Amino acid sequence: MKNSISLYEAKTQLSTLLREVESGAVITITRHGKPVAELRGLAAERPRPRAGSLKSPNFNMADDFDAPLPEFAEYMQTAEEEAPLRVAEGSAARSAKPKH
Repeated sequence: MKNSISLYEAKTQLSTLLREVESGAVITITRHGKPVAELRGLAAERPRPRAGSLKSPNFNMADDFDAPLPEFAEYMQTAEEEAPLRVAEGSAARSAKPKH
């Protein structure tokens, strides 16, 4: 069949056109001799990644992936020094609340 077809012909021969498209053809549909649409097959659908799909032999995670970053060393040290103070302040505030 030809690569270009009128809208009327496309409506009457849709099943035939779909068979051609399935075999890789691209068909232009025209209205009054002017191209208005292309009929082409769909691209093969790729499977979606599944949860846990990184368990392949090609995947590598460093042993220290969760180690503290050097850029945050000062922050971490300050946070560790202040943690006991926050706990003590929190318990003092709870004990100071009047009971209903």
